[in-house]
Amino acid sequence: MKQGRKIRKAVFGVLMAALMLLAFVPAVGAEPSVWYTSIFVKTYPKKMTYIVGDSFDSTGMVICGNVQYANGGTGVNTLGDSLWTCSPKTLSTAGEQTITVTAKIIAKSGSYEQFKTTFKVTVLEKFSTKPISDGPTSWTNSIAVKKQPTKTEYMVGEQFDPAGMTVIANNIVDGKKAKETIPKAYLSYTPKKFTKTGKQKVTVKATLTDSEGHDKEFSTTVSVVVYDSIVITKNPTKETVKEGGSCLFIARADNAKECHWYFEKDSVKVDAKKAESFFKGLKLSGATSEKLKLSKIPASMDGWRAYCTFSTPFEDVNSKKALLTVQETESKATEQPTEKPEEQPTEKPTEKPTEKPTAAPTEKPTEAPIVSPVEQPTERPTAEPSHVHSFGTEYKSDNTSHWHECSCGERRDEEAHIVTEWRTLTAATADSEGVEIGKCLVCGRLVERSAAAQTSNLKVIVLAAAVAVALLIVPPLLVVAIILMTRDRKKRNLQ
Repeated sequence: MKQGRKIRKAVFGVLMAALMLLAFVPAVGAEPSVWYTSIFVKTYPKKMTYIVGDSFDSTGMVICGNVQYANGGTGVNTLGDSLWTCSPKTLSTAGEQTITVTAKIIAKSGSYEQFKTTFKVTVLEKFSTKPISDGPTSWTNSIAVKKQPTKTEYMVGEQFDPAGMTVIANNIVDGKKAKETIPKAYLSYTPKKFTKTGKQKVTVKATLTDSEGHDKEFSTTVSVVVYDSIVITKNPTKETVKEGGSCLFIARADNAKECHWYFEKDSVKVDAKKAESFFKGLKLSGATSEKLKLSKIPASMDGWRAYCTFSTPFEDVNSKKALLTVQETESKATEQPTEKPEEQPTEKPTEKPTEKPTAAPTEKPTEAPIVSPVEQPTERPTAEPSHVHSFGTEYKSDNTSHWHECSCGERRDEEAHIVTEWRTLTAATADSEGVEIGKCLVCGRLVERSAAAQTSNLKVIVLAAAVAVALLIVPPLLVVAIILMTRDRKKRNLQ
């Protein structure tokens, strides 16, 4: 009887151990829900040129891994600095030398494996100088820019591009002056990246041998201009003038290099520089300045709109269009009815005094006052509503849709973005959603969307494994327990 109790306790203990195992031990050999397929260098280190004997410097380098999800999705994840190493540590050979980056990260097998990628750096020979007591046979006095770089205009955020530039060293060789082109590998530039706008100097440096045989840093400069996106700060406003009168249109913008005025009506565009020949009698000044002055404005300019185009080498931005309303002056025809009623009664007052005075005042004076006041007010107010929408070919957009837009703000052809391929911008974690980015096939805008956390697959796998283990282990243990309990009961009955 005691032996049966011991057996039952043992079976119960095994059963509880199995249940605990199911709760805490993950499925063995299961494929992970996310793994890496390869790594690559997203951003190269700041220092790419070395002298023989220098240690490799990874400052500024960013390593990323290509990620594969169990549900078929792909993405890119930035690896922390602690996850990868570089070799060799010391650069001992002159010329191009290969740097190998190694990362030990999770693979498809579920275990950690080594992934590698490579890139090259330039290693220069050490400067060879004679002892100071003897002095060098050749040295450098200064350096200078012989040929300017091809690109001298930049946008904020761009990096300096030395392509096309030639820098020379003014040397003394065996007592004679000599000019020598400095290899680009010996040159460095400050700043490397432009963070502010306006005219700037880029400092070009090279470490060469001076007259005492020491290594010395020589420098010269290159002038560049840096622009930012154009921001219009003032748009021109509508003007109403009388025929022959004058007005002033004003527009301003930040970060623009040039500006140019235009007139537009019914899809006809007139350059302000040519406006005097297009609109007869017009006098104009300031076609390429922020202030456009018009004088002796003809009636033919009624209904035209003025706008200014601001530009840099990288973009053109139009101001809003301002309506010009020109009111015609009273014609000479409206003045004549006031003369005839006075002449008719004074010429023959004695012949037919009752016919002439009554005919002229009742017919002539009533025509002019009716025609002039009625026509003038009804034509001018209709000028503004008669605006014809002009929808450009370029799309405007936000993160959800794109459309064509008129200068007045009216939208047309508005529809949701069409994206067929999404890439992971920020990988999802167990605690937060990720971010995916895609490019609209219609307007080309990059749009973002949320990506669900990638934890569901792992939970399903663990749960399925737990159920499988339970089905394999628990039933046999229960059967054994029942048999033992039955035997024990029979023994007690016999006793």
